[in-house]
Amino acid sequence: MAVFYSLIIRILCKPDLVLEKGEELPTLFGHQDSVFSVRFSPNGKLLASGSRDNTIKIWDLEKRGEPLTLSGHQSSVNSVSFSPDGKFLASGGNDGKVILWSLDLEDLIARGCDWLQDYLATHPDAEEQEICRQKGIEN
Repeated sequence: MAVFYSLIIRILCKPDLVLEKGEELPTLFGHQDSVFSVRFSPNGKLLASGSRDNTIKIWDLEKRGEPLTLSGHQSSVNSVSFSPDGKFLASGGNDGKVILWSLDLEDLIARGCDWLQDYLATHPDAEEQEICRQKGIEN
């Protein structure tokens, strides 16, 4: 791959790295400290980076919006790697942790809805609003 990183908190791409549509990938900004690891997803649509700022950033190279930030390490993130199907990202940190992150949107929504239901059940003062619907169930 033609990706490299620098100590000036930018992820840089050589000019010869082009997307399928012939567009060059611009410089990506986001981390607050040095970047130690950069990986493309298997389908080439996502780029993940691990940094000394203890975070992982995931860029959607098609939408080109703000990156998703994953926090969970207590120290530098030294390595990131996608699973072969692109549904998981593994990260290894200087804190001795290896974290497996789910990138499957439906799974993340389901977990979020489970958490919300638990929260509402244990916090009677919380105002209940319909946010999550289970598949096949109509209210």
